[in-house]
Amino acid sequence: MKLIESKNNENLVEEYIELFRELYKDDFRLDSQIKTIKKSFSKNNPFYKNGTTKNFLVMKNNKPIGHCTAIIDKRIINKGFIGFYDCVKDEEVNTFLLRSAVNWLKQNKCKTICGPINLTIWHNYRFIQEIMKTPEIFDPFSKEYYNIFWEKFGFIKSEKYVSAKRTNFDYVITPSNKAMESFKKNKFIIRNFNKKNPTNDLRIIMNLSNEIFLKSWNFVKIDFSEFFYLYKDLLPIIQKENINIVENQKKEPVGFCFNLPNPYNKSQIILKTIGVLKEYRRLGVASALLNYCHKNAKKLGFKEYYYPLIRVGNNVTKFPYEGYEIITKYSTYELK
Repeated sequence: MKLIESKNNENLVEEYIELFRELYKDDFRLDSQIKTIKKSFSKNNPFYKNGTTKNFLVMKNNKPIGHCTAIIDKRIINKGFIGFYDCVKDEEVNTFLLRSAVNWLKQNKCKTICGPINLTIWHNYRFIQEIMKTPEIFDPFSKEYYNIFWEKFGFIKSEKYVSAKRTNFDYVITPSNKAMESFKKNKFIIRNFNKKNPTNDLRIIMNLSNEIFLKSWNFVKIDFSEFFYLYKDLLPIIQKENINIVENQKKEPVGFCFNLPNPYNKSQIILKTIGVLKEYRRLGVASALLNYCHKNAKKLGFKEYYYPLIRVGNNVTKFPYEGYEIITKYSTYELK
């Protein structure tokens, strides 16, 4: 085995993609994810204003058999991250790969190492722990042995997540309850995404997210250049009804719901993110948003709602209401 190392950006991306294609050649999301990988490693990615990476590629007989990227984000002190991890089913290769990345991170004063995270938690992260059906659009790419390899190396599970689906929207579409009455009493309004001025509304969503999710595991505040770089490619498929912003009586944004139609499944809509500022969480805002977006989905002809990547232990683990089916479980890891 031979280890090749490179610094930031694009140096080893083609070799990594060769490995990635081999591991996931039957996955319907393959081409889309390869575009994401190239975009992530591009020198145009604004993440690199704040982050440093080192790529590790294991070769055998001139073929790539393992890859990972060690990541340091100067906005998160004393922590390092490992992402873009993929490996053949060989524990020796995994150990060689992870040891190289961990040693580099420790040499750079990282006391805790977390993963898998592809740059930040705004990007793809987590391993699949258990899956009941085929992977969905936002599922991480991972093999069933990745969790085992990381745990044998010494990583410990840090966070757990689930994804769920529902086909009966009526559980969520509630014409009247205490939450809805509170929402109306406080004179909140829900408006749709402004496609004529998408930059302004994306900035609103970013600002809300930076505040709402501040205490999430390894969360980092990002600026608009990073946020826009992540989401600009989705703008053509977004309908104004898919993104909803809640405003108070002063026209100040207090919450949002970000939905996306699934390009691979025309009958499915995805609830990517929902968030409400802390001081407004007991005023019916989340319930009203869920009511509104499920009504819209039904009106637009969607037959299935997909709720990806909900943190276990969060209040929304039981969300949204009855009638859903948990289809996938995920884990993240830490090493100290």
